[in-house]
Order: sequence, then structure tokens, then C-alpha cells
Amino acid sequence: MARSARQTSASNVVGLSGLLQAVLAQAGSIQAADSSIDSKANNLMAASLVIVALLAAFLRNGDGRFAWLAVASMLLMVLVVATVIYATRNRSYRGAVVDVSSHGEYMAKDDLLLLAQLIEDAGAANTQNIRILQDKHLLFRQALVVFAVGFALGVLSLFVG
Repeated sequence: MARSARQTSASNVVGLSGLLQAVLAQAGSIQAADSSIDSKANNLMAASLVIVALLAAFLRNGDGRFAWLAVASMLLMVLVVATVIYATRNRSYRGAVVDVSSHGEYMAKDDLLLLAQLIEDAGAANTQNIRILQDKHLLFRQALVVFAVGFALGVLSLFVG
């Protein structure tokens, strides 16, 4: 009977270990998605800055008329830059891995309870990090829409007098 209980406990530990690995893999995918959004947002910001510079050159080389569409486009591009800077600011992401050595209460638990606690902590961290990532994604999408409108106004300003 004792051997069966030990086998069941060992089986539970193996099962929970697999679950912990899955939660940690989810944390890795959240980090990868965050890096991807940051990279795209930085490219969008760079494109916006280039467009602002080109439109500023267009305004200086004009025939003395005030190009409202170009100014509106430049303002929208500056708004894109500000939104991207705000979206990619340093956030307080939670780590999915707990430093067990600095928490004595973790070390006092048996394997099964320890794994369950680690899974719960990592899951809570992932939930918080997903919320932060969703906010960042929403801001990036808004910046993308503003960029598209600003770009269209900039192109239109080249052809409309």
C-alpha cells in the first residue's frame, strides 16, 4: 500500500512538472510577443520620424503657400512617435520563476505542494504579463491607424495645392 502511494505521489510530481514546464513556456511566448511588438513599434516610430523630416523639407521648399495637409500629417506622425514611446516604456512585468532560496516557506513544502505553488505563482505572473501585453498591443494598433491616416494625408498634401 505504501509503495502504491509513493508511486502515485511520484506520478503526480511528474504530471505537475509537465504543467510547470507548460506555464514557463507560456511565459517565454509572452516575452517573445512583447519583443515582437517592441520591434514593430520601433520601426513604426522610425518611419514616422522620416516622414516628418521629409514633410518638413517639403514645407520649406514650397512656393510660399501653407500646406495644411502636410502640417496635419506631421502632427499625426508626432502623435505616433509619442504613442510608441508610451507603449514601449518600461513596464513592471512579473517573473514567472520564483527565487526559491530566498523564500523559506517554499523549501518547507513537500514536492507536490511546492510544484503546485510554483505553478500558481507562474500562472499569476503570466496573467499580469498578458494584461500588460494586451495594453501594449492596443496602443500599437492605435498608433498604426494614426500612422496610416497621417501617411495618407502626407501623400495627399503632395498632390493637393
